[in-house]
Amino acid sequence: MNLRRRCEKIVRSIDTSEPLPIADLCRKVSEQTGRPILLQEMSLPAGSPSGLWLSTGRIDYIFHDSRASQLHKDHVIAHELGHILCDHRCDNDISDLTSRLMPNLAPEMILRVLHRSRYDAVEEQEAEIIASLLMYRMKRRRGEASRTKTPVHMIRRIERTLLRNRRTAP
Repeated sequence: MNLRRRCEKIVRSIDTSEPLPIADLCRKVSEQTGRPILLQEMSLPAGSPSGLWLSTGRIDYIFHDSRASQLHKDHVIAHELGHILCDHRCDNDISDLTSRLMPNLAPEMILRVLHRSRYDAVEEQEAEIIASLLMYRMKRRRGEASRTKTPVHMIRRIERTLLRNRRTAP
């Protein structure tokens, strides 16, 4: 199954039959995973990722920049939800990052930390496609889909961009 179809299948597993705010989407994903999702706004330093997912195994935290526009925050959160839905793993050293974000949490409690840093990784492409599909489904209104491009067209455009960047990466 190709990447786009896999992402569409994942997004279809969540009931988004009506437009809904990002907090409700988080609740639906939480119900599916059985773990609460806590959204944490913070002022992220320049050059840092715009968002990140941190999982303790019992709770999923999504950190996002408090200074971003609401649309950007929603997209970043949807991207991190993509990582959660795909159960992505990260083997990066996380001690410095987690100590800054959650100084009272022991590093061994952290099972996963993912953030946007490498857009050529398949996991990032998958999370980005899922984010775009979720954003489309969150914001659509009845009758609007017939007047605008379908999600398939948008996904193909994103795929072309990501794959083009992957081919030109060193």
